[in-house]
Amino acid sequence: MPLVATRPPPPATPFTALATQSRLRRQGDVAQEAISKAELKGYLKRVRQRIAKNPDNPRLGQLETRWLAVVEHANGIVAASRAGKAGVRYVRKAAEEVLKVAAVAHSARRDRDHAWRCL
Repeated sequence: MPLVATRPPPPATPFTALATQSRLRRQGDVAQEAISKAELKGYLKRVRQRIAKNPDNPRLGQLETRWLAVVEHANGIVAASRAGKAGVRYVRKAAEEVLKVAAVAHSARRDRDHAWRCL
């Protein structure tokens, strides 16, 4: 059976089209909804337990390397934007969000390492 592309329903108001475009830009799909920090808490707990269970897993190092590459790329995008280079707004906003997550992750890692040194 061939795949058939479906179109979203026509906008109910003139503003619905703008909201649809905005949601498409932010989430990648019109039907996709935003995820809150509260919804991610359970997953974060499971990831931390998994890392604590097997801290010597070589894949953790690979994930760290890939994450640092993403952060470095985001830094480049934000730096270019601050230097006045033209770019796509939602790409810059996504890069800024990656840097926010990186800052939180770095802060949490620093606190954890400090706690280990104090033991």
